[in-house]
Amino acid sequence: MKKAFRYILILSVSLLLIILSIWYLGIPDRYVSERLESLAPEPYVIKVNGLKKGLFFDFGIDSLTVSDGSNDMLSVSDVKGRLNPLKMVSGIAAINIQGQLYGGWFSGSALVMESGEKVDATFGDIDIGMIDYVSSLGFDGKGELSGSFSYDKGNGELEFIINDVDMKGYSGGGVYVPLKYFHTVRGAAGLSPPYRMVVRSISLTGDDIYVRARGNISNGLADLELEIMPEDTFSDSSLLVLIDRYKVSDGYYFIPLKRKL
Repeated sequence: MKKAFRYILILSVSLLLIILSIWYLGIPDRYVSERLESLAPEPYVIKVNGLKKGLFFDFGIDSLTVSDGSNDMLSVSDVKGRLNPLKMVSGIAAINIQGQLYGGWFSGSALVMESGEKVDATFGDIDIGMIDYVSSLGFDGKGELSGSFSYDKGNGELEFIINDVDMKGYSGGGVYVPLKYFHTVRGAAGLSPPYRMVVRSISLTGDDIYVRARGNISNGLADLELEIMPEDTFSDSSLLVLIDRYKVSDGYYFIPLKRKL
């Protein structure tokens, strides 16, 4: 009995050492980088820089950049991750990952399978004033971003909230929207092929004023409907003069917004 137990123990340790050797010595760092880069749904691109494997299926990355193919959208630093070795045996790359993102954090998990990819992530305490891509879209200001993202074989869901908003305004598509009145932004959107985002609702809440945007973003072209609803007690009548041609009724303004992102 003792001899059988000893053989099982030796076999288990040997198998573990073999698996660890394959991971650490037999799998190139570039292969792990490519598996991570393959998580990006089209047309987006993930670029991994400075990946180094650890001994027990963990790894570190100096920086990870997400772009739309031409412009960088997000850059993550000090990334730490781990692969599930049991999933690797069955041909599935299961990854847990976390890192620093524009003064905040993010944490997520991903499955890379022959049938497609599945991703779940949460993020928080992100300073949107540090994100160059946000400025390139026409937004000028800062705020603290938190939310979640999920993606499953071509379809995704995004929910977010921006607290402590301190923004000067948005300009684009021939429209300028002063945002200094707002302190909270909430949003929900869906992603679907090919290259389409459905903006279910982006709402801006401020003192005596409320704004909501809905519509679609497809192939880099935004086609949105902007609703502005000031209360009777809203203090800045000069804003209402600027958008008077979009007035539908007292307390309700409707602005169609189309522009290339």
